[in-house]
Amino acid sequence: RPSGGGHPLGEVALFAATWLLVIVSTFVRGSKKCPGLVPSGSPAYWLLTALTALALLALSVAGKRRVVGKSQQTTIEGHLAYTGDMVRTLRIWSLGGGVVAALCGIGGGMIM
Repeated sequence: RPSGGGHPLGEVALFAATWLLVIVSTFVRGSKKCPGLVPSGSPAYWLLTALTALALLALSVAGKRRVVGKSQQTTIEGHLAYTGDMVRTLRIWSLGGGVVAALCGIGGGMIM
């Protein structure tokens, strides 16, 4: 985190990379109603889908490593660290929020 407060640059960069990856992948792949750069259902389409999934997995692992690294650093400095229960609770709430957002659609999930 910057010394003057503000947003932590690493977390913002991970968020921006995730958002950019999803948006670019969606536009390149297109859909049945809006053609993209690769034909829908083609081998290139499925390869791009798999590469996007792998990249999102890599971004998730990078985010996890940042959280674990910060937890270990704050423990050394004597501050409150993330505990297993805190991480588990966050995962459960995140999963629940994702399921509800998926059921309600993007707009409904954003409103909630």
